[in-house]
Amino acid sequence: MASGTMDNPHTYPQGVTCWIDAQVPDAPAAAAFYGELLGWETQDALPPDVPASYLIATLDGLDAAAIDLVDGPHDAGPGGRWAELRDPQGAVFRLWQARKRLGSQVNNAPGSWNFSDLHTPDVERDLDFYRTVFGWEVEDMGPDAGAMITVPGYGDHLESTVDPDIRTRQAGAPEGFADAIGGATGLEGDEQPHWHVSSP
Repeated sequence: MASGTMDNPHTYPQGVTCWIDAQVPDAPAAAAFYGELLGWETQDALPPDVPASYLIATLDGLDAAAIDLVDGPHDAGPGGRWAELRDPQGAVFRLWQARKRLGSQVNNAPGSWNFSDLHTPDVERDLDFYRTVFGWEVEDMGPDAGAMITVPGYGDHLESTVDPDIRTRQAGAPEGFADAIGGATGLEGDEQPHWHVSSP
């Protein structure tokens, strides 16, 4: 979740999901895998004398995600600071305090991040936690569709910065869809609570 201003197209309003951060046991191997799969190029954001990696993945020169080998609250170089938390049902998520790296600069394009969905055993209870912490609003989309998570005003931000045609393009979408930042659904099979990231 991010903090930022509404006047920069590569910022995100408070409470909007803004970044993918993959914590892996072998960052170089993950960088090679995702590089081949999604076309990412990576560069380490940490100084050479730091015994960890924080690889910034870019797509066509724009920040797309990060791959790291660190744990606990840490500085991610001059880009910002993050903390890893767990919600009441056990899904792990991170908070991002931006410095120079404000969030993903490329979204909704092949090889980039599109949406984040919470998979949880108790959607209503878990979303109460996120409503309280981030001020999110939730709309029940029906038994088969789960819930839509919104941040009021996010569609206005997108329209005034990076997506001036959002309301025209989404004319047939449910009311409030321009403010959507994610969704929530129940678990299937032996799934554990988690945040699921999708790409177009």
